Amino acid sequence: MTLDGKPVEFFNESGRFGLEKMINAAQRKRLDNQLFELRWPQGASSVGVQLRIISNAATPAPAAPAAPVNSGNGPQAKPGALPSIIAGPDEAMANNNKQ
Repeated sequence: MTLDGKPVEFFNESGRFGLEKMINAAQRKRLDNQLFELRWPQGASSVGVQLRIISNAATPAPAAPAAPVNSGNGPQAKPGALPSIIAGPDEAMANNNKQ
């Protein structure tokens, strides 16, 4: 959205390879070993994000724990599950809380 209220579209690609096309369309700049800046310009405006690579084929990811770790104050997380602050609340938990 511009200062005068006009919407600006920086990228719009749906489908199976949308994320890959979005990354390829960006102006990319390496900031350090695993951090990149991606920027999409449109006229006088641009949108930039920083992307950190946390795993790739060159550096194997650590193995998932055999059992979920639970500190005793909340539901157990599944290995590889995103925190609810990022992924949103678990639908099953949300439905249980409504009852």
